[in-house]
Order: sequence, then structure tokens, then C-alpha cells
Amino acid sequence: MQRVLVKSASMKPRGVAFAVEAICELPNVDEEAFIRLERVVLSKIRDFIPHYYVKIFTAFNKAG
Repeated sequence: MQRVLVKSASMKPRGVAFAVEAICELPNVDEEAFIRLERVVLSKIRDFIPHYYVKIFTAFNKAG
């Protein structure tokens, strides 16, 4: 997971959306990981297609 968080800033929007979805399914993910992913999502927000928005919003909603 650490590798994904380090590379997340250079990922394409598709990769970010799928990484967020996958990480939100893991048990016991620390809050710092979610903060990092949130920053990456916000920096790439204009690059996402609607399908990726749905994946991200659903994943963050599920994670709380």
C-alpha cells in the first residue's frame, strides 16, 4: 500500500480511481492514507470522467 501512496501523485486518473476503490476495501487503513488519496483526487479532479467520480465517491462514502 505504501508503494501505491508514493506513486499516486504520478498516476493517471483511471489508476487513482481504482486505487482509491481498492484501498477503501481494505480493513484498518490509517487516516494518513485517506488524506494522501484525497489530496491526489483533488489535484486531478478535472481529469476524471463521470465513471471515476462514481467510483471515488462510493469508495470514500463506504470508508466513512
